[in-house]
Amino acid sequence: MEAKGKVDRNIQSVLGLLNVPSRHDVTRLATKLEAIQGNLLNLNLKVDRLLAERAARRERTPERRPSEEKKSRE
Repeated sequence: MEAKGKVDRNIQSVLGLLNVPSRHDVTRLATKLEAIQGNLLNLNLKVDRLLAERAARRERTPERRPSEEKKSRE
């Protein structure tokens, strides 16, 4: 068991020297990517909700013509 630990540490060192990611590095990156994907999904949902609310508001309030805006100011 002790020998396996030494071999694992040596392999980690060699991989680091060769600039090759280890299984742990890849797993850590995959976890971070999953978190980023979740955040992007949440942002997309929020943007879609805001756009839908904005469109609904536009449908409820009719657009004023420029001549109507002048009259309302006077």
